[in-house]
Amino acid sequence: KQGKMFWSVETHNWIQSSLMSYVDGPTKDPLVRKAIDLALDRKAFNETTQFGQAVPRLMFGGPSFKWLVDLQYAGVTIKTPDDLWKLPGWNPATKEQDRQKARELLAQAGYTASTPLKLKVQVQSLGVGDGGRSEFLVADLKKVGIEATIDIVGEVADQLLTQHKFQLSQQSFLIVTGDPDEVFGGYFMEGGSRAWAGYKNAEFDALFAKQSAEPDFDKRKAIVQQMIKMLMDE
Repeated sequence: KQGKMFWSVETHNWIQSSLMSYVDGPTKDPLVRKAIDLALDRKAFNETTQFGQAVPRLMFGGPSFKWLVDLQYAGVTIKTPDDLWKLPGWNPATKEQDRQKARELLAQAGYTASTPLKLKVQVQSLGVGDGGRSEFLVADLKKVGIEATIDIVGEVADQLLTQHKFQLSQQSFLIVTGDPDEVFGGYFMEGGSRAWAGYKNAEFDALFAKQSAEPDFDKRKAIVQQMIKMLMDE
């Protein structure tokens, strides 16, 4: 009405991620990537850097969570966002077991207490945009024997990402539509506008084309979930 201001609150899919390179440095090794994935304490990260307000998601949040419903992985069936907290690496109740598994994976990759894995967390700055996330990541990695340091690279940060010349980076980005074409096409397909990790997988690419052309929602969701599990395995 005239003279009055009305506000509405909309859900959005703003993602906070710890990005690993599939192309450059030690994180090319899937054992290292899995160890890092298990080492991260996502619950504590949420409480410490997001004021406990973040909602768990696998790139699909808000209305687009429909693509995750009934996803089965590691003995967990996803029905609601809270079910994601039951996954390996996510469950706070099994975090110490996750860390021990991470140490074992690092040992398989050739890293031990005497020859630790050393990584750089490359960020543009440690200002408001980072919000303590990089410091939290470094502290988490230390608990499994990874010696990580923060490398403030300034304005070349975006260049390092697009050229895949980084090891670890904290990134925030907005998923607009939540459709698998946007999520997979932009972030995981070669040539995607935000395919910073440099992920390449011919089987994944073939599934992308298949799901994009599938008009039936349930059939498309089955393909999408196959792709999600493929990414989680790697």
